[in-house]
Amino acid sequence: ATKDNFYHYINSYRIRFFKQLLEEKQKNHLTLFGLAQECGFKTKSTFYTAFKKAEDCTPNEWLQKNKSE
Repeated sequence: ATKDNFYHYINSYRIRFFKQLLEEKQKNHLTLFGLAQECGFKTKSTFYTAFKKAEDCTPNEWLQKNKSE
């Protein structure tokens, strides 16, 4: 259980960093997965699974919701 908590903590930190990078205009040339890699995610599936667990939506859905605000 401790190992799972550690990975959950690390992934939540990475997702916060990912959302920060999305707001930075100079990072717009990267794909969503490119940004995820900048945050330390090594595979797309790990990133999408962690993001969906943290935000209850996919990265694309989150991006669309937050673009309209």
